[in-house]
Amino acid sequence: MNRRTLIAATAAGAALSASQGARAATPSREIMALGWYVVFSPPSLMDQTTSFYGQTLGLPLMMTMRTAQQNKNYFWGGEDIVLDLSHHAPEAPFAPRDADPATARQVPIFRTDNLGALMATFVSHGAHVLPIRPTSYGREAFVVDPTGRLIGFRQRDISSPLAADREARRRLKRGEAFNPGCASMPSNLQELGWVRLRAADPDAAKRFYGDRVGLPYVGSTDDATLFDLGDNTTLEIVGGGIPRPLPTAQNAASSVMILRVVDFQTTLRRLKSAGQPFPFKIYNEANGGFSYIADSEGNLLGLADRRPPAAYKDKAPVLPEDLEARRRWVEAMAGGA
Repeated sequence: MNRRTLIAATAAGAALSASQGARAATPSREIMALGWYVVFSPPSLMDQTTSFYGQTLGLPLMMTMRTAQQNKNYFWGGEDIVLDLSHHAPEAPFAPRDADPATARQVPIFRTDNLGALMATFVSHGAHVLPIRPTSYGREAFVVDPTGRLIGFRQRDISSPLAADREARRRLKRGEAFNPGCASMPSNLQELGWVRLRAADPDAAKRFYGDRVGLPYVGSTDDATLFDLGDNTTLEIVGGGIPRPLPTAQNAASSVMILRVVDFQTTLRRLKSAGQPFPFKIYNEANGGFSYIADSEGNLLGLADRRPPAAYKDKAPVLPEDLEARRRWVEAMAGGA
């Protein structure tokens, strides 16, 4: 099956509606979902980090880019999320705080339906696995990647009343997932379900992500305030962080969330009118726009859109995950209308 046939089949054949699942928040009319989670790694660790994410964690490889400008591996993060392993980080030691769950600045957390079996698999591959610990309505554990950063894994109990957990169980039971033309997700691993952000000023961070960016507020659990990142992924804001100056280069951040926006130019105008700086280059390419902003803690946040295929130029790529993300957002908006 060629790529355009796959795209057509994806657009026409994905019939399960996210609006049928429980929703705790009305979907944003401007932010679709978390589209990409970027992990920066120094070039000297390229082979180790590529093996870790592809072999140890078992994330399916979607694409590899090795050019003078781009040195990346794109892995499937579950559903319509891409984990972008970018080998462009400075050759500097990773902050020890970021290897401790109690102090790490930002941690991506994947959803699993069998945490014990998943951790046993990672141990068998030689991974550094931290002990399983209890959390709200379930358990979680962390694995340390070759740079020293944490990757989290969380299993929710069936008794969890949280809407995102009910929706995840529905998707798992019905086998609902999106596979953008690559291998399936490994056994016992669903998708990137949470991003945990530790803030020195949690109230300022809540205002930034809720009021400035426009993420719908979901509620709170334990010590975290929850915001909807779209398509059943949740941002958790907790206290205890340390602010830092704005990175002087895009690759100076250890990891970055990139949000899919409905229309980049609309979001750009709104944020600029609200006084939001855009410290790096603003791109307006054939198939979408992109740029970074900084949150209240000095963390970079990417904003990107992918225009509908009818607006693409002849040779611009049409990616299945982009089509699927837009389809899910349209259905979520229809269900919340």
